[in-house]
Order: sequence, then structure tokens, then C-alpha cells
Amino acid sequence: MNDFDINDGMWVPESKKFFRKMDWAAFWTSAIISFIVYFITAAPTVTLEDSGELAVAGDYLGVPHPPGYPLWTMCAWVFTKLLGFVSYLGQPNPAWAITIMSGFFGALAAGFTAMLVCRTSSDLVQQRMALPVGAGIDEPGYDRSGANSLFTNGALGQFLNATCWVCGVAASLVFAFSPVMWSQATIVEVYTLNAFFLMLIYLLTYIWMNRPSDKILWITGFVFGLGSTNYQVLFFALLPLAMAIMLHNIKLFRDFVLIAVPFGVTIGMMKLGSLPSQPGFLKHPVLKTNDLTSAAVVDTKYYLWAVILTLVFACGAVIIGFLNKRKPEKVSEVDENKNTEKKLIVAGVMVLAALGMIIVCSVLPAPPIPLELAHVPRSEYFSWKWPLLIFFGAMALLWLFSVKVEGGIWYSTAVTGILLIMGIFIMRGALLGLTHPLSGTFAFYLVMNFVFLALAWLLLPYG
Repeated sequence: MNDFDINDGMWVPESKKFFRKMDWAAFWTSAIISFIVYFITAAPTVTLEDSGELAVAGDYLGVPHPPGYPLWTMCAWVFTKLLGFVSYLGQPNPAWAITIMSGFFGALAAGFTAMLVCRTSSDLVQQRMALPVGAGIDEPGYDRSGANSLFTNGALGQFLNATCWVCGVAASLVFAFSPVMWSQATIVEVYTLNAFFLMLIYLLTYIWMNRPSDKILWITGFVFGLGSTNYQVLFFALLPLAMAIMLHNIKLFRDFVLIAVPFGVTIGMMKLGSLPSQPGFLKHPVLKTNDLTSAAVVDTKYYLWAVILTLVFACGAVIIGFLNKRKPEKVSEVDENKNTEKKLIVAGVMVLAALGMIIVCSVLPAPPIPLELAHVPRSEYFSWKWPLLIFFGAMALLWLFSVKVEGGIWYSTAVTGILLIMGIFIMRGALLGLTHPLSGTFAFYLVMNFVFLALAWLLLPYG
């Protein structure tokens, strides 16, 4: 609905609020009913499974089992302070306070579900009312004013509004009182907070699909990142989000893929770097075994030269990308020649940097062979088949998506150079996976996040 939306049953300009009173009514109806039922059926104190452990962590701002649930723990701590006056058989009862938190976020998730269903169902009805049989939304037969009159006039308009409200409330209550959701909303658990974030992300995505804006997209990304600190199953929502972006803005989806490839490959490299030394994939031992924060396994000069040369190579790609973007309407032959000379000089520096990168990788010392691995049969060696296949497949995908994008070739050039040298260091056992948070290796992977984002920001259209 790009041109008009409904507010209180009326077609109004997009400057008006996206959600109507009917949508908010569905939200509050579902949220209040769900919370009342969750409150009545809440467990009076600690239950089985993870309840005791999580209750202690929430009460003392502790760290429960992996992945740690930091956001959930902080929220639970707040609820234990707000409801700390409630006791059980004369004893403090933080478990009950955290159980109420589970019901609270479960009720909000149900409310968001109602709001989303109510809004989307009314949009579908409006589109259908505006279409004569066989007409499409973009065809001449699409009549907004007809839908407006049917939706707002008399008994039919009231019936359609009530139907959408009922659809939203009914769908959300089915979700709220499904066996899994209900059971998790009445005990000390982390899953209702995850459901809250999931439905909020879907709600924000639908708003963005109807009214595209960078602000909504940034908020959605922030909420997604915040929710992933609670329960990483939320990452499964990436697939429908990617499809929503692809269907609505294929160019934005393309740039998301271009950014996702280096992140995905880096995660795979971190996993490989975390593997123990084994036949076919030997590792250098850590140089400073008495220092837990040390992750260096070869001399520092190798890391230093690799970083410097790769940085020069990537900066050269960025400079050429910028020079190619500068296309004024009238360019004199002299200026064009100067621009070409600059690009040739930068390209020459990139070639020298690439040669330096190859030399650094070629002189990396071979890792020692432990005695216990010296006589292992060849059939038990680590297989590089799938890691290499995934790596080169990812690089092919990167170049396929970037070949027709302004600045995409140079973005892919910089990313490929960085990932190649990282991959060679990994294969030679000279780069570990995630180690101590104060180690150089940990800092390296952390910085790489910002390097890839900076390259996308500088070179890609939607960066």
C-alpha cells in the first residue's frame, strides 16, 4: 500500500500513523487476555529442567549455561527487584518473579501477532475490494476509492473492521495458548523473550515493506541483533527476512548477499582455526604457553607484513572504485588521462602488494609434526575437499552478484584478497580461531567485521 493507508477505517496519506485504533485494540485485547491466563496458571516457584539454574542467574546477575542469555538475565534481574516482595512459604521467591516475566513477554508476543494479523488481513481485504475480477494491483482496473467506500460505509464497513479484529485476536490467542508457548510462559525460561523479538522483527519488517525507509531497516537490524543475544535460534528468521527484502527490493537484497558472503566465510575460518592439530591440518603451537592471552603461533613479523600488505591492497581497490565513480558530465581529455594515470599507478601498487602477500604466505614456516601423528595412515588425514569447495563457491557467488554493480568489482577484489590470505594462514596452521578475548587473534576477527562493513559502505550502492 504505497500511496494510501487506513487510519480508523479511512484512506489517508502515508504521513499518518501506520497502525490504526483497530490494530491497537487487537494488540491490547490479545496481550491482556494472554497475560491474565499466564498469571493465573504461573508456576508458584521453581520447577524442573533449567528453572533453578536460570532463577539463580537472574536473581544474582549471574551467567547461566551457554550461550549465557545476557539480555534475558538483565531483564530477569529487573523483575526480581520489582516483585521481590512476593514470598513462597515465607521464603524469597525470585523464581515466581521471573516466571511473571516469561508471561509478560509471552503476552507481548501474542499482542504483536494480533496487530500483525489484523493489519495484514485488512490490507488484503482492501486490495481485493479494489480489484475487479481478473485485474492486478498495477493494472488500470485497480480502484482504491471503491475499496475505501466499501470499507468505511455503513454495516459492511463495520463488519469488515470487526472481521479483521477477530482474525488478529483469534490467531494470536491460538498462538498464545498453543502447548509449547503456554508451557514456556508459565515457568522460568528464556523462550518467550525470543518469541517477543521474533514477532517484533516480523512487525517491523512488514512496516518497512509498506513504507520503506532506512530508519525502519536500522531499527529492525538493531532489534535482531539485540534478540540474538538471548537465543541464537532467532537466526532462522534470517531466511524469511531475506526473502522479504528480495521480493521488495532486489538491489538491496543483492548488497546484503555481497556483505553476508565475507562474514559467512570468516565464520567458517574461525571454526577451522579452532580445530585441534591433526594429520593433514597441523597447527603451530602457541609461542607463549604461559600467557593465556597470547594467540601468536608464528613470529610477529609474518602477521605484521600480512596485515600491512593486505591493507594496502584493499585501500588500492577502494581508491580505484572511487575514481571510477567520479563521472562528471563533461570531462576533458587531459583530466581523463590524469584519471587513467592515477588508476594505473594504484593498480601497480596493488599488484606489488599482491606479490608481497604471496611471498609472505610462501615463506610461512611449516608446522611441526607431533610424534603421535607422524605415522597416521593417509586415509585418516583431514580432508580439505569441503572447506575448499565452500570457499571457492562463496567467492564465485560474490563475484556473480558484484559483476554488474557499480563499485562491486573492486569490493569483491578487496574482499577476495583479504579472505585468500586469511585462508592460507589458516591452512598453514598459523591463524587460530576465536581465543582469549584479550588476544590478538580475537581482536583481528573483531576488526575484520568493521573492515568488511567499511568496504561495503565505501563501494556498494546500498553500503
